[in-house]
Amino acid sequence: MPISQKFQTNSQHIELISVAKSIFTYSITDVNEYKEIFSKWLDLNIISTKSFKNNKWTLIDKYNNRRNLVFDIKDSKLNTTLKCFALSIIEQEFSINHIQQVVSSVHEVIEITHGFNIAYLTALEDYIGKHNYAKRNNLANFTIQFFSFTSIDFSEEFKDVCAPFLNSIQRSRELPNYQHILFFDEKMNFFLEEGSLFERKKYFPIVLWWKLTTIIPLRPIEFLTLQRDCVVKKTETFFQITLPRKKQRATLRRDIDITDTLQINKETYELIQEFHDYSSHSAKNNYLFTYDYYKEHKEFFGSESLKETEFLPRRQLDSLLDQFYSNVLIKKYSYSGSEKLTLGDTRHFAFCNMMLQGFNMLSIARIGGHSRLDKQQHYWGHLKYFSESWVYNFAEKHRRLDHLNKTMPDAYFTEDIRRIINSYKLNKSEEFDNALPVDYGYCVDNNYPNNCSGDCRHCLHYRFHPKKENLNEAINWLTDFSQTLSRKIDEQISLLTYISQTVNYDLTSLTYSITDQEELSYTANELNRLLHQKAMIDSKLPNEVKGFKNE
Repeated sequence: MPISQKFQTNSQHIELISVAKSIFTYSITDVNEYKEIFSKWLDLNIISTKSFKNNKWTLIDKYNNRRNLVFDIKDSKLNTTLKCFALSIIEQEFSINHIQQVVSSVHEVIEITHGFNIAYLTALEDYIGKHNYAKRNNLANFTIQFFSFTSIDFSEEFKDVCAPFLNSIQRSRELPNYQHILFFDEKMNFFLEEGSLFERKKYFPIVLWWKLTTIIPLRPIEFLTLQRDCVVKKTETFFQITLPRKKQRATLRRDIDITDTLQINKETYELIQEFHDYSSHSAKNNYLFTYDYYKEHKEFFGSESLKETEFLPRRQLDSLLDQFYSNVLIKKYSYSGSEKLTLGDTRHFAFCNMMLQGFNMLSIARIGGHSRLDKQQHYWGHLKYFSESWVYNFAEKHRRLDHLNKTMPDAYFTEDIRRIINSYKLNKSEEFDNALPVDYGYCVDNNYPNNCSGDCRHCLHYRFHPKKENLNEAINWLTDFSQTLSRKIDEQISLLTYISQTVNYDLTSLTYSITDQEELSYTANELNRLLHQKAMIDSKLPNEVKGFKNE
């Protein structure tokens, strides 16, 4: 709670407010402390209710305005906790309007979620999404504040749901730097090739989290509660996964039936089967990820207390991800950055990847577990950042002669593009005796002009090799086209967004216009073509060129 401290300096009297961050634990000591705070504000005539036990409190401000706080939650422990939370806000001397707004918002969320029952996570997302902008922000913001006040089971999952609805500065979730995303993906694949058997077993839940949730937009709690028999092989080429979602029928005309069964590729199926082999002897329940498995591969034990759970709790998977950073990325692959991915980030990657691949909003909603199309609105705001970051980092990989990572989304990389990048070289010292001179460089295509695309700047056969006296002119030639492509990419993203939002959807039959989908797919393919062209051009530009320098 806030603690006021006064300090005297030579020049002036300063009053500092420090906040001692402590979690309310519902202990007798904690409750008694807040009862004393209640008595304090009762004596000051701010609270007119005579007893802490009353389920209706009346607040009075200096202008004699009155506001009521209602505490009628059936769970007495949660009801008392909300009262103490209210007192912590009163103690900070907010207006009675604000205090009432905070308490009523949290009370509302508690009712919708039946006391923060994890089974009602989707119900909360649906409920917040149905309100106007201001109401959404209040419900999300004040609920997150409540979780900072006290410890609630599955609080991280509820915060993940609330975060996208925050105000204009925060509501579009801040995505990690895309360069780090690529670094993580690249080193994950190195780890699978180089890690010891013990390391592979220990961190395999992190491997599966990365491989699965970057493709299917799963919430962390959905990933952790996957059943052991969640995947099935139907044929040699057809595999399915069943997700821990309630298969819901739409209740309103604008709602969507939620599905719990999706098709997966063979690689994902085999990864889960591999984990079965690692965990078969320790599996004691029907969940894929268990605490027993985590404990078996734990290298040290602290003083943590853990409730008995049938599946691996989120904080243990968070801990395992931290250990993966410390023991693998930092020690083995020399990661020196401060940025770290969180378990909830990959759901956002998956949504953005699907949008850029040309999935329509209905398909995205059903795969992502959304019962309403409008829940995707805040993800569209990420596409420009996602595209710009991808171009920059792909250009840098291009520049460093790295081989293309085949685990990136298929829409980004065709086999032809993989062949292009893997065969591409920067030719600072290469001899061009047998090459065809072209604008500011050479064409090394032995089959010219059959493969000529008409513009050398983004051609796989083009080698940028200007003469010293023409260097500035050559760089301008590249940057002008790069900037033109930037404008076209922005236009294409806007077009992709518009088409996706105007597709003719029939929510009753869960169908959509084939013609509209074809237009959407064409637009997505064109966007990806432009992204590749810009990446190839930018890879030829010196880092020092303004606008392309790595900040």
